[in-house]
Amino acid sequence: MRVLAVQAAPVVGDVAGNTMLVLDGIARARAAEARVVVFPELVLSGYPPRDLLDRADFLGACRAAAERVAAATPPGLIVVYGCPWDDGGLRNSAIIATGGRIVAMRHKALLPAYDVFDEPRWFVPGSAQGPIEVDGLRLGVLVCEDAWNAPDYVPDRGYTADPVAALRGADLIVNLSASPFDVEKLALRHLVMAHQAVRIGAPYVYCNQLGGNDELVFDGASFACAPDGTLVAQAEPFDGGDLLVETDTRAPVSWTPAPPIERVRRALVRGTRDYAARCGFRTAVLGLSGGIDSAVVACIAAEALGAENVLAVGMPGPYSSEGSVSDARALADSLGCRWAMLPIGPGFDALKATLAPFLARTPRGTSDVTEENLQSRIRGTLLMGVSNREGRLLLTTGNKSEVAVGYCTIYGDMN
Repeated sequence: MRVLAVQAAPVVGDVAGNTMLVLDGIARARAAEARVVVFPELVLSGYPPRDLLDRADFLGACRAAAERVAAATPPGLIVVYGCPWDDGGLRNSAIIATGGRIVAMRHKALLPAYDVFDEPRWFVPGSAQGPIEVDGLRLGVLVCEDAWNAPDYVPDRGYTADPVAALRGADLIVNLSASPFDVEKLALRHLVMAHQAVRIGAPYVYCNQLGGNDELVFDGASFACAPDGTLVAQAEPFDGGDLLVETDTRAPVSWTPAPPIERVRRALVRGTRDYAARCGFRTAVLGLSGGIDSAVVACIAAEALGAENVLAVGMPGPYSSEGSVSDARALADSLGCRWAMLPIGPGFDALKATLAPFLARTPRGTSDVTEENLQSRIRGTLLMGVSNREGRLLLTTGNKSEVAVGYCTIYGDMN
């Protein structure tokens, strides 16, 4: 049996655009002569839709889109896609359609409320249900977390339901997922889903969302396991291509995951690219100091948006070394970014003069910290001015250590 997993990259709230992603995926499934095509969790609304789910007009648009997709499903092709659905309470639902109509639904039974998830705020859990009979196929459907009641592999989250156990007798299991990227999560997904495939003794196709939605980045990385848990198909993380699976195969796929640092790089590039595009930005600006933090951001921005669309700004002050300026300029030239110089000396002198009464009476040594912070704030003001004037997305260069202690400047000091 041929199954197509469409690693869609839906935009939260863009129901019309997400509907087209699904319709295009159905067309590719027909061309590939697939029997089943599966899409990610809540693909029509985008994940996570959060408080959009409190709006009746949004839910109505999602329902209309789900019915439009169902009407476009041809005979002989089983289409499984995610959508919020009001059925005795709002549900996180998998819709199963074929031959122009919705033939069944499965509502997510396990609603995560940890880490970045807070699904019980909006959804009512469904009950674990057995396979669905569709065109002679016993199809098992799981929505993301439904597969994660696996205490041997993940901490016991206190779930009482076991949706996987209800699927015994299925010919095929599909999992609609929206699992955010974590540097170690792909290996854990393999372990958990292989375990569930073995429990049921059926091929298992895991279809994950792709793309960046604000602070969350989804890596796709869809895959398939044979009934004995063998990994038989694997999509490259952050690659937008579909995954075509032949469920009869038992041969292990030859695939080696990228090193952790490379996984992080791909996540940062994809997250930056999608955030900019979805916010309507095609260009960016950043302060480039010659230091490591801003250099990393410049490299990510150049890859994500194209170097020609990135403006690097050097902003030397009274205490900046010549090397910091020359290193920053050399990096911008090497990447192919635009370069501009905005010295902060005049603004720094003006602010010091204005603050002179306070600087003069502060305890010894305190004024040094004040003046250091003045420099970074001037730089932030200049960068925001460039951003406003040219319509560029301003990229901060604060690092995780600074964020962890609750303070970072929008631009590191050029010392």
